[in-house]
Amino acid sequence: MRYPADPIFVDRSGRRRRVFRRFALAASIVLACLGLFLAAAMLNSRAPAPPLPATPNASPNP
Repeated sequence: MRYPADPIFVDRSGRRRRVFRRFALAASIVLACLGLFLAAAMLNSRAPAPPLPATPNASPNP
């Protein structure tokens, strides 16, 4: 079986790569901002955390 030596499609202009890089940059900036907003909301919360539910002991203490 013979394999072609050259790729079938080559984007010599680099347009596809530029579009993908811009999209990836925009998506990473949006995700970083959302992460910062989430962290700020958690750190700025004034309400105490609710207590954990009590778990029954599997064996009584002697």
